[in-house]
Amino acid sequence: MASKPIKKYLLFTSFFRYSSVIFPIKIRIISRHRQILFNT
Repeated sequence: MASKPIKKYLLFTSFFRYSSVIFPIKIRIISRHRQILFNT
């Protein structure tokens, strides 16, 4: 029973790390596409 909350915590931290890595990359890609659209 003690392992369940730990698993949930690990899942949450891994998801948080994943989102913190993926989010800036997505924003960068979106901004780049926006620049290309405005330049053409």
